Amino acid sequence: MDRVVCCYPAYEPMLHYAASHARMLLAMSYPRDRWHVRIMHAAENMLRWIRRNAFRAFVHPVTEMEAVLVNGGFTLISRTATLAWQMDVWRRSA
Repeated sequence: MDRVVCCYPAYEPMLHYAASHARMLLAMSYPRDRWHVRIMHAAENMLRWIRRNAFRAFVHPVTEMEAVLVNGGFTLISRTATLAWQMDVWRRSA
């Protein structure tokens, strides 16, 4: 898969799918769940609405996304963050 988690309203099915197809590693990027990032996404989504663009971006709860991957048999091995984005690498547990 080559998608950013924020592009989909339903992150759970997408992460289940990605986890079921990842043999060893799974990398994902997503917007940080912070107040300033939520405001930025709300402004972007409002601008898209004004322009009649149907696309919307989403900020999902990190703990819930992590739970999907942990329940899928993965362990977090790397996390990098910028002001707005977070990138994680997960490894399938033995």
